[in-house]
Amino acid sequence: MGPRETPHTLCSAPGLCCVTLKNEQSFETKTGTQDEIEGTTKNLTGKIKEASGNALGNPRLEAQGDIDQIQGHAQKKVGEFKKILGQ
Repeated sequence: MGPRETPHTLCSAPGLCCVTLKNEQSFETKTGTQDEIEGTTKNLTGKIKEASGNALGNPRLEAQGDIDQIQGHAQKKVGEFKKILGQ
């Protein structure tokens, strides 16, 4: 290893760096229950954002709440589907 090498980058000379890629997968498979819990949490967070945006007159926050609710509902359904499949 050179004097400026880290697990993510290798700097052979001051000011000259190139990125090295690790050859490993960094994703983790969630269980159906985990997806359901995270989906429910995201859905509730979205409801809070939507209500806050509505109360404060902030349409952007309200829209973000709607998006979070949709994403949460979808993630919860994925979890339910995984449970049906036995994962």
